[in-house]
Amino acid sequence: MSTPTDMVAELIGARPTAVDALAGGRNNQVYKVQFGDREPLILKAYFTDDRDPRDRLGAEWAFLNLAKDKEMTSTPHPVARDLGRRCVLLSFTPGRKLVADELVWEHVAQATDFIIALNTGAPTASALAPASEACFSLTQHLETIDRRVLRLQNHQPDGPLADDFAAFVGHDLAPTWRDIRSEMSDAFTHSGWNVEVELPLDRQWISPSDFGFHNALCDKEGRLGFLDFEYAGRDDPAKLICDFFCQPDIPVPAHFLSPMLSRLQGAGLCNNALHLRVESLMKAYRIKWICILLNEFLSEGLARRQFSKDTSKEHSRSTQMSKAKAALSALHTPNSLA
Repeated sequence: MSTPTDMVAELIGARPTAVDALAGGRNNQVYKVQFGDREPLILKAYFTDDRDPRDRLGAEWAFLNLAKDKEMTSTPHPVARDLGRRCVLLSFTPGRKLVADELVWEHVAQATDFIIALNTGAPTASALAPASEACFSLTQHLETIDRRVLRLQNHQPDGPLADDFAAFVGHDLAPTWRDIRSEMSDAFTHSGWNVEVELPLDRQWISPSDFGFHNALCDKEGRLGFLDFEYAGRDDPAKLICDFFCQPDIPVPAHFLSPMLSRLQGAGLCNNALHLRVESLMKAYRIKWICILLNEFLSEGLARRQFSKDTSKEHSRSTQMSKAKAALSALHTPNSLA
């Protein structure tokens, strides 16, 4: 079996002086690759599982090449890939992780400008395949979350916190989603929206997917670099925006939503219809992200953690369950994202 050092040498014909595993990845193995006379690189080995057929490597490779074509400097540059070993070499992005307490408008503005740069000029969204769980109609949004909630309801985990998981999903999460879904369906009917019609291609966006400050690094000058595009593709812009504000690792304060939409509008990417779509879907996406927090209890979620060398099962489950309960409680809090 090839070592990471061997993989690098075979990919680019140069043997590194050091290959160090990086902590923090939950799904993949990531290494910093150093050489004596050149800039460091990143080696990323992708998790694969028959239960999850998504082509993570292909999605990220296509996205990074598109960003390179647009001459963007805030993403890694693709260097080399090995489809057989499911790994890629990327340019190294310097910087540190942000923490939630330090988020300011300048950070959100940079993230917004990143989206603007992706979605203005050529290539357009038509150059990419649909993103992971892409949704182009209102019905598709609701059905995506239906599937996530049902998968949790039908799962019977063993091990730590199994009973707590079953009680939370059955008595709290699923009933809350049923109520929200019913409210949304009534609102769509009252508004006269056609829930089956799909967004035309020219209104779909290039989406990094799983986009947020959990996948960003801040350099010494305060510039952000964005990472991890294995779920990227073309998607509904409302989904991108809702995901951005609902991801729980480094939460984005709700009061930044309006100025973000205004900045997008100034770039010609947002209109009243998109604004209404975001408002209508936000609660649903908060439920979706509660479901994602509970992936720790699913067998494929555990398999990803084991592949990435993150095997603290009991601690991870406890942490994710606490986050899920807090997120569901916040869903009923006035003045939170509706």
